[in-house]
Amino acid sequence: ITETMTPSEKVQIQKVHGIIKTLGAAEMLIEETMFLFTMYLHYH
Repeated sequence: ITETMTPSEKVQIQKVHGIIKTLGAAEMLIEETMFLFTMYLHYH
């Protein structure tokens, strides 16, 4: 499939992969924050 892609399509795919990576990292931070809030509320 990658052989049939144009250079601009390859650049777009790289951008999308970067965005997905950023969203994954943000999701992990949100989950960590929710866990900390839950623990705080549980033991407060």
